[in-house]
Amino acid sequence: MSADSVVSALSLLKADVNADAVDFKREVAWRLPAVLEGATGSEIRQHLGPFLERVFRDWAERETLEVRTRLEALASEHAGIPGGEPSPAQEPQAVAREQGSRLLLSR
Repeated sequence: MSADSVVSALSLLKADVNADAVDFKREVAWRLPAVLEGATGSEIRQHLGPFLERVFRDWAERETLEVRTRLEALASEHAGIPGGEPSPAQEPQAVAREQGSRLLLSR
């Protein structure tokens, strides 16, 4: 795998994460009215925050697993790039974390 293909794979992953975030927002916006319908103001104040937190946390955990899996696969392939080989101490997971950090910071 060439360095250019790594950059392309990371760009594709970033686009997929962005698309997943848009889908998540759309899904919450579509479901939220049904959740709120018939609820009292007190119930909304009491339960809306924890509900949104749980829904987001569940989505973020699934998304993190997907991203980690893809970055680990990319890191394994990346190990064969001349000049880009990780040291023996670097596991694919460490490379995946580093690449993931770079991906998130480039937003």
